[in-house]
Amino acid sequence: MKKFLFLLLLLSGAAGFSYCQDRVIVIHQPPQLRVDAGKDIIITAGQACRLGDNPTASGGTGNYFYRWEPASTLNDPTASNPIANPGKTTTYMVVITDALKCTSADEITVVVESSGIGENERKLTVEVYPNPTDGLLHIRASNCTGNCLVEIFNSLGQKIHFRTLESQGELNEPFDLSGQPAGLYYIRLINNKNLIIKPVILR
Repeated sequence: MKKFLFLLLLLSGAAGFSYCQDRVIVIHQPPQLRVDAGKDIIITAGQACRLGDNPTASGGTGNYFYRWEPASTLNDPTASNPIANPGKTTTYMVVITDALKCTSADEITVVVESSGIGENERKLTVEVYPNPTDGLLHIRASNCTGNCLVEIFNSLGQKIHFRTLESQGELNEPFDLSGQPAGLYYIRLINNKNLIIKPVILR
């Protein structure tokens, strides 16, 4: 980006002498520092995934310095595209600093879906529809007996709703998210030792 600064110099003397000259100074300003942590990812428990876009950073000046948090499940929290292996749904944030100490940040959520006999012994199945939704949605579960805890989280990991339901095997329960801002949400259903997480998009 270029910025122009106009200067006008006017000199005058007692004898009536005057001198006027203008100058144009061009200031080169680097483009805005931008960061893209990438689109949210859904993986199965035990899998790994790559974070960040291609490229993760653009604009700014000089070399980029990366800092990803939380760092405990990353192979290199200072890399532009680290490998993540979270054991549960995790929102990662990346803060990028350029050579002029300008900073920018973005985040990405890795949704970890349950798998394996230990976590889903009775083959509990969960369906969330419609998805995307304009607010009203249904959660349908099969092989769900006894108490079923349904929790809804926003993309920041904040719990915005929970409900305990009694089921005899089949469950079909309506939920209303129309009062929430548009974005990505996560439905977590816990039944006995079974745990399933489903993402849903609110338009």
